[in-house]
Amino acid sequence: MGRARQQAMWPSRLRWTLLTSAGWFTGFFGGFVMAGAFEPMLGKGPLQSVAGYSLLGLCLGAGVGLMQWLILRKRIAGTGSWVLAGAIGMCVAGGAGYGVAVLIFGYSEGLEDLGSGAAVMGWMLAAAFGGTVAGLLQRGALSRHLRRPDWWVPASAVGWALSIAAFGSMGVLGTRLVAEGDPVGAGWFFAGLIAGGLVLGVVTGAALAWLSSPPAGEARQT
Repeated sequence: MGRARQQAMWPSRLRWTLLTSAGWFTGFFGGFVMAGAFEPMLGKGPLQSVAGYSLLGLCLGAGVGLMQWLILRKRIAGTGSWVLAGAIGMCVAGGAGYGVAVLIFGYSEGLEDLGSGAAVMGWMLAAAFGGTVAGLLQRGALSRHLRRPDWWVPASAVGWALSIAAFGSMGVLGTRLVAEGDPVGAGWFFAGLIAGGLVLGVVTGAALAWLSSPPAGEARQT
């Protein structure tokens, strides 16, 4: 396959980044609303938190996966499970990540937010684990079209971890710079959502571009 034809097969980084960011934003809000709807049924406590964060992760992964699938489906076959893979990965990140934190540190309302550096680090690890699960499930769809499909797994893990780092860092800054209850705090929250989605899109888009590029020797020959 010629270099120009192979590169045309894959989406531009800008489009990938913007649609991934849109999926991150809408998926988070959808999960936030749905998790809030389940709270009265389960009440406060570890069970409610694990279930709520599992649902939040499910929606977040599905939102990102859906937007990415809308791009990939026009270019490569066999990506029908892409959305499900993202949903499963982030569902694992939300539920298992929070559950492990409860087992290690005990249940605390402080584990439920991103208002501290320790919380951000914990959720980064959970996101990296979920990103690994999603990457492993998505690898099969890319294996027939990429020479180095195994590298998609760490790219997914790093992308998700850094997206949570960006989102959480904005939350930490917001809690330190804005008084509690100040409406400006909502601006920091929205900025964090945008930053998280953009980071995920940039990292995974760059990885996809690198993985789809031909080796240097072949590129010189074409």
